[in-house]
Amino acid sequence: MINRSLVRALVTSAALAGAGALLAGCNGEDISLANNAKANQPVPPKLIADMTAKDMDLQSPILVRLYKQEAELEIWKQDRSGRFALLKSYPICRWSGDLGPRSAKATARRRKASIRSRRHR
Repeated sequence: MINRSLVRALVTSAALAGAGALLAGCNGEDISLANNAKANQPVPPKLIADMTAKDMDLQSPILVRLYKQEAELEIWKQDRSGRFALLKSYPICRWSGDLGPRSAKATARRRKASIRSRRHR
């Protein structure tokens, strides 16, 4: 009779090997979902000029903020001093559903973040 832990180890190994084989196929060049997507397009010169004017690097991190009630999307980017500054705002044309309930704890966090961001301006 085969030990249960040995069977379990064999089944787990087989499952991991199968998953590894499946994931290895994802590295192919022809499987890319974004071959012609806008994400692969170069950054427009006007946006690069805005980043340069605001002392931001092209490769620096970004932060995306969405405001459902105001129907606005904001792109914040880290400048060379390490602080995030508003790079660009976009209107949101459509959204589904209603505004959700707000908890007192979440509202307090938003107020605290708002106060901190005003200090850094």
